[in-house]
Amino acid sequence: MKGQIIKISSDLYFVSYENNIYPCKCRGIFRKEHITPVVGDYVLFSKEKKRIEEILPRKNVFHRPKVSNIDQAFLITSLKYPDFSLNLLDKFIVLMEINHVEPIICITKKDLVNDKEFDDYKNILNYYEKIGYKVVYNTEIDKIKELLSNKTSVFTGQTGAGKSTLLNKLNPNW
Repeated sequence: MKGQIIKISSDLYFVSYENNIYPCKCRGIFRKEHITPVVGDYVLFSKEKKRIEEILPRKNVFHRPKVSNIDQAFLITSLKYPDFSLNLLDKFIVLMEINHVEPIICITKKDLVNDKEFDDYKNILNYYEKIGYKVVYNTEIDKIKELLSNKTSVFTGQTGAGKSTLLNKLNPNW
């Protein structure tokens, strides 16, 4: 059966297939051939043996975080603490474009800037929207959930920008 690895814990690989999760081990030959499955990998697995038999070709792979087959990336960017970095945002966008991953700019900590500061940021964000990028705010939970639907997504951004806080708002059980 064909499934997708959604979580790795020690030497257990949790494979999603038809709305069920199967904890699986890998074939021993993987270790011998230095093949390491990552979250996002599509695999052929045996439900009965609870074993991953084959890793299917990847459309992309990232090493930090270690994930593959990503459709879209939420670029979590705060306006304050840490300060907004246009340079870092552009680097993330270029990295995603090179890897054929749709970048989605997600703004956090809007409440920490005054109206004039926000107007300046809004002009910058409008530019990104005009050239075709999606921009969302971390308060738009329903919109973000809609964007996540039926996609393999990754959340990335500066330390302290609010990735974990946003993930907890999206699903407190994660």
